[in-house]
Amino acid sequence: MIPSNILVPTDGSNPAMAAEAMAADLANAVGQMEITVVNVIPLTCMSEFLVSENVVRIKEFDYLACSLEEQKNAQAVVDAAIKRIQNIVKSDSVTVVGKVLEAPSPAQAIVDKAREKGDRTLIVLGNRGLGGFGSLALGSVSTQVLHGSHGPVLVVKAD
Repeated sequence: MIPSNILVPTDGSNPAMAAEAMAADLANAVGQMEITVVNVIPLTCMSEFLVSENVVRIKEFDYLACSLEEQKNAQAVVDAAIKRIQNIVKSDSVTVVGKVLEAPSPAQAIVDKAREKGDRTLIVLGNRGLGGFGSLALGSVSTQVLHGSHGPVLVVKAD
């Protein structure tokens, strides 16, 4: 299966930029292609639990959106990635678009976006991001995407 879409999650790190370049090179080789660049920012989840008759139920999830500043920073990361990719892409039949996603789990947001784009979507992502200590406890985003994706995933290692 030759992909018709490439999904490139980015956080501006060197591995993410290597993935952006790989996606652009693949699009150059294939031709007709859409590259979607995403940056995922976290939602803060507040939940209220009700306990009745020995049953714990989640009443509601209220998600607190990230600040406007965080959204602007994420959009700047996406815009910069789009420019880097467009500088590499040589074909007029390759389109590059971007989106900021807000989700409790970056990996799940990436997997869900790929599924939304269709079964001919290739996820191209870097092997390490700017996640820091949290990735040690929870596993890296790239590992979670590999295990959660229903389609092809290419993990690009940066030097």
